[in-house]
Amino acid sequence: MNRIISNLSGLSSFRGTRAFSIKGINYRSYSRLADYYNNTLRDDLTILQYRYKSEKLDEYIKSKNLDTIESSSETPIRDSSSANSSLKTDPSTTTSKKKPTETERLLGKNVRKIPEILEMNGLNSASVESVTVHIRMKEALGNKNNILSGLMALQCITGEKPEVVKARSDAAAWKLRKGMPISAKVTLTGQSMYIFLDKLVETVLPRLKEWDGLKVNSGDGLGNFSLGFTPAALGLFTEIEAVYDMFPIVYGLMVNIKTTARRNSEGRLLLSGLKFPLVVPRPRAAPPKKRSKKSR
Repeated sequence: MNRIISNLSGLSSFRGTRAFSIKGINYRSYSRLADYYNNTLRDDLTILQYRYKSEKLDEYIKSKNLDTIESSSETPIRDSSSANSSLKTDPSTTTSKKKPTETERLLGKNVRKIPEILEMNGLNSASVESVTVHIRMKEALGNKNNILSGLMALQCITGEKPEVVKARSDAAAWKLRKGMPISAKVTLTGQSMYIFLDKLVETVLPRLKEWDGLKVNSGDGLGNFSLGFTPAALGLFTEIEAVYDMFPIVYGLMVNIKTTARRNSEGRLLLSGLKFPLVVPRPRAAPPKKRSKKSR
């Protein structure tokens, strides 16, 4: 008995050492993904998005008449005004509509103030600000007890107490009244956020067959992304997989990732570094042509 007590006292003194008393980090909530971002990924993002500017370099290029990337990309145009002076030009062929960029398409009708793109340095590299896990429960409209399954599932996979979301208005078509509980959500920040993302990327996504990946054209234009998963994804979490039979109803979930990126390109680069798969959306198949009566 005395030997066990001495071992416990030695373990407690070991936890109080420098390795387990890092300021701001609890040894129980340490995240490997947060360590990877702070020590490796943040520097890589800064290098990939850094643009070198130097006045001496610009003067040297002008003095030596060297071609820059912008000037070399433009092909020289031959003066053919004398040869084609007699030909008439059609204004419909000369003018062409410019295809809008992704930022113009997503933020063109945005009423909010759009943040400016800052010069990249080691202090403003993109990072994940918060992650919101949201579960909608239609079955709770008929029976309020059905909301307990979603609350328990959220608390199991996030480790935080969920918040119940209630209806703001009435909807007679859905038999919905104001104040009825319809969903639950949890907002994660800090170490708990990285722990959840680590479980999602390393445990759930590799075994999920119904989700191909994050589309390259997704996002709201300001570096924020939303991921939707079926109820099969909830059962792949290790906390739910061990007690799956205890949940009478299994729901799907939405994961909203809010980043400090200014545009979608920076946010996609950050998520790809966090091992989120990115896929190109498949083109829609053309509908089959209807056969005419004459061909029959």
